[in-house]
Amino acid sequence: MSEATEDIPWRSTLVLYSTLAGLCKLIPLPFIDDIIQGFVVRRMLNQILAHHDCEADSIALDRLTRERTGCPLGCLYALVLYPIKKILKKIFFFLAFKDFLDESSRWFHRGYLVQFAAQGNLLTARELSDEHRLWPVALAIEETCAETDTKRLTELLRRAFSGSRASLRIAARGLWTIGRTARKDPVPEAAVGAALEQVESDPGDLGTALEAFSTEVWKESEHLVALERRFLVKLKETAKRYQTGRVAEE
Repeated sequence: MSEATEDIPWRSTLVLYSTLAGLCKLIPLPFIDDIIQGFVVRRMLNQILAHHDCEADSIALDRLTRERTGCPLGCLYALVLYPIKKILKKIFFFLAFKDFLDESSRWFHRGYLVQFAAQGNLLTARELSDEHRLWPVALAIEETCAETDTKRLTELLRRAFSGSRASLRIAARGLWTIGRTARKDPVPEAAVGAALEQVESDPGDLGTALEAFSTEVWKESEHLVALERRFLVKLKETAKRYQTGRVAEE
């Protein structure tokens, strides 16, 4: 990890948008939270890539944000247990708060690796415009995050936001308003982007908690360096698997 103490623009982008991605889980309507989260994480990645003069189209963003699930157990969960769990989380805030922590940590790690890959010229305009080049990188990011223990960063988030639960609720309602407005727009992502720009410039009551998390997370150099190394090893594996035809693209 480089530039351990400097104020680097992509860092504030990552901290803010990974937090907003987690906040989507506090939106009081099941499934709508997933839709709005999709908008948020896609903007996060585009903002991070923009710091490296890159831009991802919808196909590239799908590759970088999607997650594969196994069947039949994964399908059974989606059809039966998942909706029930979603409803319970809207009723009991403590369940939703845990989900917020887990989701924020998860998207922080994924966004961090996108930034790392872009900074290291492993994710350039060339990869972003070519599915065959992008796939091993996206898969390496996904598998690295799946194998990474995120508990440390989740705990940092808990400390930073434990006293801001009322603010989290207000911010979640604001995200729902953004999503509701976007549904009426011919280009939903453009409407969401415009609204999120306002949040980016003025995070409101969440500003103090965001700053507290940002101050602590960049001290975790050992964790982040280990994440980078694991990704580089995984990238060699996924590239080899892809070349030999042992990676399915569906």
